[in-house]
Amino acid sequence: MLTKKQIMNNLSIVFNKKISILQFKDVKNEIRDTEQKLVEINEMWAFITSLAKGAEYLENKKIQQKLIYKIIIRKTSIEINQSMFIKYEEKLFNIKDIVDINSPYITLFVEEKESEQNK
Repeated sequence: MLTKKQIMNNLSIVFNKKISILQFKDVKNEIRDTEQKLVEINEMWAFITSLAKGAEYLENKKIQQKLIYKIIIRKTSIEINQSMFIKYEEKLFNIKDIVDINSPYITLFVEEKESEQNK
């Protein structure tokens, strides 16, 4: 059985990127109506890398490319699911896949969320 230190050395992971985990919550607005807003649940350090694979698709006669990112975080008490979002450097990412294989880390595969303005 490897120790945490041995696993870290084997993976050469550096947790040097600050990310926030966001989730939709019901919030009362100024006229006391409830609306859903993205609320920060937790902030943590992560290892982020872009994967060579991505998806190319044709949209409005020009080729668009979607990059998929791999984010590795330490396990937390928060139950992370695919309805949550990751915020990093003012960009919002959709969680596509979660890999949690009995290790001290959770691997997330994410892609950048398309903003409403770009549509």
